[in-house]
Parts: sequence; C-alpha cells; structure tokens
Amino acid sequence: MFQCGLCKRNFKRLDHLARHVRSHTQSRPYKCHICPKAFTRTDLLRRHVASHESQTNSPSEDTPSSHRGLSSRVTQACRACASHHLRCSEEKPCRRCKKRGIRCVWNNPLDQDDPCISLDCDHQSEEPPDTQSADLGFPNNLALPLLPLVERGTSSPTLDVINALPDLVKNLDPSLKFDIEQFTFEFPDPNLLSGSWPYHGLVDLDINASMELDDVDVQFLNNYNSNIPFEFDSISQPERSAAHSTPSPLSTEAFETLYWRFRPNKKDYQGSEERYLSMPSNGHTSPESRVHLEKRVTCSELGMAARDKILAMVVKCCRPENSFRAASSFPSVKLLDTLLQYYLTSPVASAASFLHLATFDPNTRRPELVAIMAAAGAALTSDPALTKLGYAIQECVRVAVIRLWEEDNTMARDLQLSQAFLITLEIGLWSGHSRKVEIAEGLLQPLLTMLRRDGKLKRSAYPEIAMSHDLEGAALERTWLAWVESESYKRLSFRLLSHDASCSMALLANPLISYAEFSAPLPLSEEIWSSDSAKHWKAGWLSRANGRIFNIGDFLTDPETLIMHRDTVDVVAASFAMVSCSWSLCREHEELSRLVDNIRTVASLHLTPATKVTMRLELVLLHLHMQFEDIQIFAGLEGPDQARSMQPFICEWAQSESARRSVYHAAQIIRGARELSRASIDPITAIMLYHASLAFLAYGLLAKPQVDDWGTSSTAPDSAEEIFLDQPEDLTIRRFLQHGHGSPCIRSTSSGTVHLADPKSIMRVVTDILRSNYDNRPKPHLTEKLIQLMTGLEESLAGVTC
Repeated sequence: MFQCGLCKRNFKRLDHLARHVRSHTQSRPYKCHICPKAFTRTDLLRRHVASHESQTNSPSEDTPSSHRGLSSRVTQACRACASHHLRCSEEKPCRRCKKRGIRCVWNNPLDQDDPCISLDCDHQSEEPPDTQSADLGFPNNLALPLLPLVERGTSSPTLDVINALPDLVKNLDPSLKFDIEQFTFEFPDPNLLSGSWPYHGLVDLDINASMELDDVDVQFLNNYNSNIPFEFDSISQPERSAAHSTPSPLSTEAFETLYWRFRPNKKDYQGSEERYLSMPSNGHTSPESRVHLEKRVTCSELGMAARDKILAMVVKCCRPENSFRAASSFPSVKLLDTLLQYYLTSPVASAASFLHLATFDPNTRRPELVAIMAAAGAALTSDPALTKLGYAIQECVRVAVIRLWEEDNTMARDLQLSQAFLITLEIGLWSGHSRKVEIAEGLLQPLLTMLRRDGKLKRSAYPEIAMSHDLEGAALERTWLAWVESESYKRLSFRLLSHDASCSMALLANPLISYAEFSAPLPLSEEIWSSDSAKHWKAGWLSRANGRIFNIGDFLTDPETLIMHRDTVDVVAASFAMVSCSWSLCREHEELSRLVDNIRTVASLHLTPATKVTMRLELVLLHLHMQFEDIQIFAGLEGPDQARSMQPFICEWAQSESARRSVYHAAQIIRGARELSRASIDPITAIMLYHASLAFLAYGLLAKPQVDDWGTSSTAPDSAEEIFLDQPEDLTIRRFLQHGHGSPCIRSTSSGTVHLADPKSIMRVVTDILRSNYDNRPKPHLTEKLIQLMTGLEESLAGVTC
C-alpha cells in the first residue's frame, strides 16, 4: 500500500498515488524558455516550443495551405471553436461564427490552463491575461476529446503521473530505496484511452432517420477519396521525427453520428421507413438478381400464401397513407424466398446455430418469423435498396410481435415469436442506425424477462429424452420433433446470452444475464442438431450422447472438460457462452469488494434510515455466500424430483464457511426486522425475511455438527456454547464463522432461544415477526402470500431428512 503524505489516503498502485499527489501540488516543473508558461510533461513542453518556432518561421506565399494551418495558435479561441476543437481566427467575431450566424463569445476560453491553480474551483487567477492563455502543448483544435472539459481554475491530474513522482518519493519511507529513474518512461497518448466521450451539446445535427442515399450523398462519399473529412487539414500537427510521433486526437465532430448516440427529432417515428416497403422495378434487372445466392438449405420454397400472410402483417402495421403503396409494390414471393435463403446460408448470421433447418418450412412457420428472416437477409446484402427494405420490414415485425404479445399473453411463450424478436434485435443492434440501436438495446429486457420467467435459462426446463434402440416409426418421429423444440429453446437461450454480451461490449453497458443464473444445459453436438431425419438423429444420439448433462458452469470450473466431451456438446456454442460469462465476470470482479465496503461506510454514517439500509446490505452479503435459487429448488420450488437432485450440492454447501456466513447475515436481517416500527415492513423487507428463512432452513436441515480436536461435537445444542447470530459481531461469532465452533441460534420473543438445528421453529420465528409487525391490521397481499408459503414449509419440514 502507498500512502499520501498530505491527506493519508491509501492506494494500491504507485501511479494512482502519483495522480492523487498531483491534485495537491499542481506543480509544473517544465518551463518554456521563451514565455512564462510551465507544463507538467516534457512532450507538452516540446509541442508548445514548436508553436513558437512556427511563429518565427512565417509561411511564404508558396507554402501549401495545409502547412500554413500550422503557422501559430490564435491568442484566444472563441467558445464555439474551442468546444468543437476547430481552428479559430485572431479577429473577433471569428470567421467561422460569422459564417454560421452564431454568437461569438471569446472572453472566457474553455481551454484555459493557469499555471497557478488553487484546489478551490471558484478561485480566479490574478495572473496577467497573456499567461492565462490555454496551452497544453496542443493547438486549440486538438483539445482532448476523450476527457471531460475542466472548469476554469482546475487541471486534469490524470496527465501528471510521471512528473509527480519526484514529489511523491519524498513522502515515502526512505528504507524502501526507490529508484526514481526506473519509473521515468513515456506514457502513451491519453487520447488512446477507452471509454465514453462527453457530449457538449453545442451542435445539433439533423440525422436523416431513413439513411437514404441520393446524388448529394454519392458526391459526398466520392469526395472522401481525395479529401479527408472533418477538417483534418486544419488540425494537423507540426512535423516531428518518427520516434516521437503520436496519433492525432480525433475531432469531436467525428463522433456526432456514432451509432450509439441517438438524438431524436421529428423525422424519427415508427412509420418513417414504410416508403421503402415497395420494390420498384427499373425495367432491366429484377431485384432477385442483386442477391448472389449460391445454394439452398431448405427444400420447401416460399409459397404465395405465405407471402400474402407476410403482406397482411406488414399492411396492418403500416400507416393508412402508406398501406396502398406497400401492398401494390411489395416484394415478390421469389425475392422474399431468395432473401430468406441468403440469411440461412450467410456465415455472418449463423442462423443454423439456433434455427433447425431440417424441419424448417417457411409455409408452415409464423409470418413474423419468415418476414424477419427475409429482412435479415436483405440487411446483409450490399444493395442499398434491399438494405432499406430489410430495415423497413424489421420495423413492421417489431411492432407486430409486440402487438401479438399484448393482445394474447400466451404468445409470450411462443418459440417462433421469440426467435423472430431476437433476430429483430440483432438487425437493430448491428444496423449502424442510432435509433434502431437504442430501440434494440431497450427491447432486449422484455425478451430476456419472458425466457427467464418461463425457466428457459434453467436446467429444469429441459427434460431428458428417453432414447432406446426400440424407438421406431411414429413414436420416433414425435420424440425427434419434441427434442427439436426443446433444443431450439435451449439454443435460443444461448444465442440470447451471446447477444447480451455483444450488446454490452458494443455499448459499454452492463450485461443483463448473470453467469450465475444461466444454468441451461449445453446444446448437443452440431452433428446431432443438423440431422435431417429422425433415423439419422437417433443414430447420432446413440453414438455420441453419453447421458451426462453439462452446463456452462462445468466448463468454467474445468475448461478441459470441454475438450474431453467435444464430440457430445456443441463446442462453438459452449465457447461463445464461456466468453460471454467471462465478460460478465470481468465487469463484476473489480468493483465487488469495493462496492460492499462503500455500502458499509454509507450505512455507518446514518444518512438514511439505517435499519432498512443495513438489511439490504445484509441481503447482498447473504447472496454472496449462497446460491439462493438452488436452495429454493431444494425447498421444493420445482417439485420433489428436482429437490432430491439438488440435495447433494446443498449438503456440501451446508458444511462450508459460506453457509455459516449466510446464516449470520440472515440472522442480521432478522435483527433489523425486529427493530422496525409497527406496520413498517414493506414488500421488499418481507422478501428479505423470506430469503433469510430459506437460508436457515437449508442450513438447519443439512449442516452436520462440527467435531473439535477431542472428538466431541462442537455444534450440538446440548453440548456446545450457544452463539446468538442476531447480535453484533463479536469474538464468539467470528470463531463460529471461521471454524464452526458453537451452536448457532437466534432469540425469539415467545420461546426464548431457538437453535438453527430446529428449522421448523426458525420458520415460525420469521412468520411471527411478519405477523406481529401488523398486529391485527390487514397485511399487504404479497406479505400474506409469503406468510402462507413459509407456514407451508414449516408444516412440511417434519418429513424432510438429510
């Protein structure tokens, strides 16, 4: 650990301490020999001196315009030019503001960098104006776009790590014998750091929601072949040797139309793309000729009846003024079939990984699924007209699927609609269209919720298939089709897991699916999945399937297991799932312990209702030490068979330190609930008590007495010291948590001491707390349901043994 000599804060890394110390000192040791300015880094000083040299060597008339742009910095840039990192002019109002017809403000530059700065943000420098001119060694138009703008009178300590080291070492223990020279390496350009870019809101670009390419667009793109966009000629840097060259920071304008930054305007609405639903013929080539289809993967061709169903769905979603045009020039059945096959054969889409091609008949599938597959094929082509057609159909399918779900809630469990909606989200996320990206990001949650509530992320949703050599004929066909539907749901879940991770990576957002909740068994091998008949499927099953069911957790624990069973499971799906879960772990690991410490600090300050905050914290810690959903299954959530299959895992957990810490945090929840005033237990508090009760139940049933060094039981109620877990932590509780010494128990207002080894009495204590908090008043419906549930568990405990 490294400690700051001024405020005594501790840091794990030396560069973090150096950055912190610089916020105290604000020293700039590198001074310009021409002007009074000083800088924190040598490279900033070199750039600044280069600007003086360029002023001395004034450009001649025959100097190229691209080089004349380097002649000098302006004394002071106006706010608009400085905000957008554009070159300003000495005369005010500047030429750029005059041309755009906006107000030119220049008396308070945004890029100011005062050499003498107080830590107080309101401090105003008394230095002469010429020394207050901003100069970080960049020209005005090269201000750092990846870092937020600093207020006047502040600096950015993140750039000062290296130069803070001499001051930092003075505060360290001399016995450490640090060699400062080993740390004087060159830091990379800070503009290469990853992260989000701040939006300053001074430019409002009108983004055409339809993305239509006209003659002006084509000329604009042709101009890119000879001219670099975003005025790079005006922000070029002085030439320097290759050894010291650094990449130029990008202009903020380059990020204005990025796909994740959507700025709605009146042109953005659900029907804005309906005009692209028609495919006009140019009289020479058919639309089908624009798609280079090498092969078909399904025997059945799309029929006219299926095309009519798609058209009816599209027209129903269109606005009345666009319905006739869409119906009169809607793509032909041949074009739709070609686009459908293009999607199924595309290596980019990998549709065969979750759609069963052997049983796929577009004429018997829902029109929403067939339409979105054709739309995906159109979006994958390089033809602008077909791409717009695909995006227009995607918009209609999105509306149609949501409407079906709302009109008939049973459709939320329809496999084909779920497949169609996931393809819709994939098209939107990778469209590059900011509106579609934002909608796709937002609508991922409803699909995930429906699959999660249907149990499709769990092992229990996929029953084992009873396969035998005697299975033949119609029975074999029915078994195969039932397996195809179950396996399709499984592969849909894995596709959703991968899509969630991709969305998180692309948009830098937290993934919605936790690796801990995803316990669906891995899909079987590609050879079994792609079998084109029931007989081939049976042969592949009997030759490859070994009867053992794996989930992604098995391979995360032991990756070599995947190599051993590569002929049994789908290695590609397993690999994508492992990477997706690793991404989730990567984002969670760094912040977890720090988050818990911060919550403890906030709770100790009593800034909020302390009891409920503490109870929530204890619930977080409770779930850190136990798999609550497994314990629910053990308690009978999914039936006696699943409960028995879960019992060995819960038995193993009950002997661990994690189990003892779980019941300790559960007891602290009980303690907090007792301190609440009458009728103040809200629904979330009741759920906390329910979670605590299940922790007590599993531990009380399955925890075996610990045996000490003398061979006697240390946790049996009759022979061991009673450890009251619903009290503040002390030495005896810590001894129990670490070594299991003592008999854990809690206090009851009615019966005194209740041992955790008596889970029936423990459940009664929890339900009594809920009942007594309301006296004789009516209880909320959820609270009453939880009381009934825990009472039922209490009554059933007599028949459960380990």
